[in-house]
Amino acid sequence: MPTAETIRAKSYIGEENGGLFKGTSILLDEAKEGDIIVLKRGRNMYHVGTYVSHDKGFIVVRGGNQNNRVKESNYLESALVDIVDYDSI
Repeated sequence: MPTAETIRAKSYIGEENGGLFKGTSILLDEAKEGDIIVLKRGRNMYHVGTYVSHDKGFIVVRGGNQNNRVKESNYLESALVDIVDYDSI
């Protein structure tokens, strides 16, 4: 997978949504496991991971560098910034 131009999670936002990442942004209901997802985690803080699933207002995201391991975490759907279709990269 190509890297974004910076290491900041925000750089993985798709170009069509004002980011640097070359890929097609999609809606949450179109997401499939493995798509790249960016979430807001506070003022000027973002998290990037891969989409696993969503249900009842939560999105399950697989990510690394979380307590020095890869794990799945739940985030509120309201934290969603962008999802990029992995197949479009």
